[in-house]
Amino acid sequence: MPANLNSPGQVVLSGHQEAIDQAIKLAGEMGLRRAIKLNVSGAFHSPLMSSARQGLHVVLNSVDIQDSKVPVYQNLTAKPERSAARIRENLLLQLENPVRWEMTIRQMGTDGYRHFLEVGAGKVLQGLNRRILPDSETASLGTAAEIGEIHVSS
Repeated sequence: MPANLNSPGQVVLSGHQEAIDQAIKLAGEMGLRRAIKLNVSGAFHSPLMSSARQGLHVVLNSVDIQDSKVPVYQNLTAKPERSAARIRENLLLQLENPVRWEMTIRQMGTDGYRHFLEVGAGKVLQGLNRRILPDSETASLGTAAEIGEIHVSS
């Protein structure tokens, strides 16, 4: 099952080990350029995460989430949201549903956004955004070793 719809030509699958191994084999037979197994601890963004739903529900209900003054683009719907109730609900649903990164960035582009900031280790989103919206710029805080620098791609 698709877990991340990242960018044109990049999809991450999530599922049982055997199914992922079979998908990698089929990808090779189909002549796809690259299919690799990611070293992750779970079948994230798939129905196989259903056992974590109740725990996440409890945690989300313990957090004060308020209506947002600025739109929050959620990867579940790829649309902007301001309602605290919908934001909370979408966070829970995201556990078992694909991340729609490409659709989210395209929607943000349609809504006029062209400058992005990647917060976290690495520059993965910077590269994805470049493929999705070539006329956009993404600054990346990068890894902890790079704090103090901001890397921009355009």
